[in-house]
Amino acid sequence: MFINDILDVEIRYIDAKNQKEMNKELEMVAIELKEKGKNPYVIPVGGSNGLGSMGYLDAYQELEVQRKE
Repeated sequence: MFINDILDVEIRYIDAKNQKEMNKELEMVAIELKEKGKNPYVIPVGGSNGLGSMGYLDAYQELEVQRKE
C-alpha cells in the first residue's frame, strides 16, 4: 500500500460475480480513462495474454534472485 500511495495508484474494488462481469468492469474503466485522455492497456483477468504472462515470469525471476541472495 505504501508504494501504491507513492505512485498515486487508484485501487477499485468491484462486486463482480464471475469473469464475464470482471471483464465488463475492466472495459468500462478503460472507456472512462480514455475519456480522460489516458491510454489504458487492459490485461485480462488472470493475466491471460502474452504481456500478462510475461509479468508473471518477470515476478518469478525477481523472486528467484531475491531467494538466492
